[in-house]
Amino acid sequence: TSLQNQTKIYTDTQAGAAQATQFIINTAADARVKLEDLTAVFAGASRAGRDFGASAVEIQGLTEVVGKAGALANSGPAALSGALRQLSQALPAARVEAEEFNSIIDGAYGIAQAAANGIEGVNGSVSKLQRLVRDGGVSGSQLFRALLSQLPAVQAEFEKLTPTIAGSFETLRTRIIEAIGGADDLAQATENISKFILGVADNVELFGDVIRVAFGELAGIAPVMAGVGATALIWAKCGKALEL
Repeated sequence: TSLQNQTKIYTDTQAGAAQATQFIINTAADARVKLEDLTAVFAGASRAGRDFGASAVEIQGLTEVVGKAGALANSGPAALSGALRQLSQALPAARVEAEEFNSIIDGAYGIAQAAANGIEGVNGSVSKLQRLVRDGGVSGSQLFRALLSQLPAVQAEFEKLTPTIAGSFETLRTRIIEAIGGADDLAQATENISKFILGVADNVELFGDVIRVAFGELAGIAPVMAGVGATALIWAKCGKALEL
């Protein structure tokens, strides 16, 4: 699926689609979440926003808060992916379904908590919000507005978060897709990157020195930056060794 195809709900101009595509790429990389999942959220937010008149800035803000609140949960890539997909369906709906919200609680508790903090009457209680959803008392537009209202708080919490290995690789994957122009065909880009990773894994014994040198070259840098920089060096040098 082309990422730009997903942005057509948001804009009907080529320039607007290109801008939206770059925003999604940057936000997914920054939040360290899967590009395809955040694209689905952006598309759902765009459909919802079109129905109740949300601005482009609000749609982008909603996408950012979802990506970063989702990363706060640390529930694992598969659970987070499922939660974001369910959220993308809930946002444009007239009523948020209990099954959708339960998936969000299970896979992205940070999003459920942000919603509870933003919806009046539940006093930040996820369980109260869950009951309200079960009773049919929450619309997609209410969920949208509630999450958007929590953007500053979520941004602050996200800045305190220590990156995980899985999250760091999602950022790297997103940037590789961007570099090779894979946003035009996410499925093909994912297949190519997967083949590369498996190629490195099958030949990992050849790269022991590369890995040690990469981390050694960055030993004087702050730990998080050293990890990110070393990862980039490893991929670059392994790719060169494999002639990929």
